[in-house]
Amino acid sequence: MIRSNQAGQAKNRPPRREEGENGNLQRFPLFSKVRPAMKKISVIAALAVVIPSLAMADPIFGLWKTVTENNEYAYIKMAPCGADICGTIANTFADGKEVKSDLLGKKVVWELKPADGGKYGGGRIWRRSNGKTYNLKMTLSGNSLSIQGCFLGVCQSGGTWKRVN
Repeated sequence: MIRSNQAGQAKNRPPRREEGENGNLQRFPLFSKVRPAMKKISVIAALAVVIPSLAMADPIFGLWKTVTENNEYAYIKMAPCGADICGTIANTFADGKEVKSDLLGKKVVWELKPADGGKYGGGRIWRRSNGKTYNLKMTLSGNSLSIQGCFLGVCQSGGTWKRVN
């Protein structure tokens, strides 16, 4: 840092330094006292953002058992993905036993948006039996999730998923 004296001549002076807790010189001793307070404020601010978002988690989030077809079913994990809700295959079962599948992690529900009264829409769903995707409407009622797949404005029931505890 350069400072000038009264005669207008500049002379070099190092910034003020003080000894820190571990004996090291600190360039700005004031900041060492501010940092612990800033850490506390940062933690409080982070919790203020996270806790309300957890409390406001959508009731559709969680694990759901699909309809059984040919003694096969899956657990779908419904979770946020950006501003929408998506569902991915978390587990697969055949004849009541868990089986490994190349479908694990596959997104089967996407672009789903909440509406009023436990209704959801605007999404898409993939149907394994024919490999096609459909417009999706879902209705949540307690631990049941009614599925409707729609094509060209005609909707058909896709059964009811049950919440997995």
